[in-house]
Amino acid sequence: MSRPIPKFTAREQNLIKQCVKERYGSDITLQDVDAELSYLKASELDPKDPFLLVNLARVYQSMGKKDMAVEAFNRAIGLDPSVKLLYRSMAIELSGAF
Repeated sequence: MSRPIPKFTAREQNLIKQCVKERYGSDITLQDVDAELSYLKASELDPKDPFLLVNLARVYQSMGKKDMAVEAFNRAIGLDPSVKLLYRSMAIELSGAF
């Protein structure tokens, strides 16, 4: 039987936030970091799924990493250029309307 994952103390949370800020250079949420790592891993496991890359691009956009968002969108479109939703998602995200 597995034990529940313990909650971080306030000190541990501050250390994590400091590490994230040092790595990313700004106040990025831990949820964004977790989402980025999750979509990167998922796209490694299923490299032909363009929608994983679209979601990764959305995470990058919310983190202020516009260049990385464009790259992820372009990779997604490269996997399946026939999916118009990919182009629409890219346009919406990069315009800031989402």
